[in-house]
Amino acid sequence: MRRVALLLTLLAVTACGSTHIPRQKEASKLATPSSFVGDLPCADCQGIRYHLDLWPDHVFHLRREWIGYELVKYDIGRWSLDTGRRVLKLESAGEMLMQFEAVHPRTLRLLDAKGNRVESDLNYTLTSKGLLEAVDITLPLRGTLAADGSSLRFTECLTGGTFFVADEGETAAARQAMIVINSDSVYVTIEGTLHATTVVVRRFINTWPMESCERSLSDASLVNTRWRLDRIDRETIRPTGAQREPYLMLRDGDTGAVYEASAGCNQMGGSYALSGESLSFTAGPMTLMACDAPVDALEKRYIDALSRARRVRVLGNTLELMDETGGSLALFEALYLK
Repeated sequence: MRRVALLLTLLAVTACGSTHIPRQKEASKLATPSSFVGDLPCADCQGIRYHLDLWPDHVFHLRREWIGYELVKYDIGRWSLDTGRRVLKLESAGEMLMQFEAVHPRTLRLLDAKGNRVESDLNYTLTSKGLLEAVDITLPLRGTLAADGSSLRFTECLTGGTFFVADEGETAAARQAMIVINSDSVYVTIEGTLHATTVVVRRFINTWPMESCERSLSDASLVNTRWRLDRIDRETIRPTGAQREPYLMLRDGDTGAVYEASAGCNQMGGSYALSGESLSFTAGPMTLMACDAPVDALEKRYIDALSRARRVRVLGNTLELMDETGGSLALFEALYLK
């Protein structure tokens, strides 16, 4: 968690501004905190424009823009410096994102996936002015939302960073969700923009009262995990009586890429196609039992959601299915961790 003193120090940082912050002894061989920028080679585009912010509490923010394409990716995580090898490591969600050689306190050179130097005449270096020129980053986030007087604080799981929630975007939806569950602190998933010490809630996804940062530091596996249906559109799904929990499970084995699902009555299944965040389902056999209300209506909506799914996102122990426009169709929670 970022210390209060650090939060107050960084309040002057803006997306287009810069600031001098005292150097930290543990990063003496690298100019930190600071921003490193540069255009690096790309196999099928004009280049990839990097903006890497190294914060003093060993947190990094990374923006990558594929030049010539309408593609921008954002990442956050923890950075560490192997001073013996002069290698900077960026880790996110428990996985190594990339490594750089610290060839100079203000110069980084991208290494390959194994941490070796890329032998090439092309430019693989990022440079710094010795200043932290923080860039805003917008991405899906998991963390704890807590009341702080009349304000809200958001503690992000991967980095432990704490941000004040700006009074704009879907902050009202976040407040209402806390009122509904009658809690001053709850684990949530959001799409947000991080800006220095504040976060703007662009889209409030959901509250997950049974989850926590400790349980969700790494992402659950999309395949071979039993996912409990939690919400369709904006309606929370809760089984009643003897109804079985609605679920979804994707498998990849001898029978190929297949899925099975149920809304709590009939069993349905078929095949799926997965490529990165792109996901689509092709319906197959389904049992034809008569289902009582309200399960019969839920089943129809569930079938429709699966048929319209085009994208998938796993964040911690939660899964979201989206349509081709990015609209949310259904939310799920990993059951295997219960």
